[in-house]
Amino acid sequence: RVNLSANTSTGYTWQAVPNTLLQPQGDPTYTRPADAPPGAGGIQTFLFTPTSAGATTLNMGYVRPWETGVAPAKTFSVRVVVE
Repeated sequence: RVNLSANTSTGYTWQAVPNTLLQPQGDPTYTRPADAPPGAGGIQTFLFTPTSAGATTLNMGYVRPWETGVAPAKTFSVRVVVE
């Protein structure tokens, strides 16, 4: 499970770089606090299942999906070891 701060009202969303060891499970969810004003940010949650034992780096980018060829506004990386 990976939880990242996001604000989907800006058009940005986190996207995982394809990874042979970690398979995404379903679509990510987006939750914002019930008392948050319109346009406030929230949390985007991703679930991954390992396909085998090993080590890898999960890389994600905070992007607007329609802006191809543009560097992510933010990046997230975490080293994952599956035993």
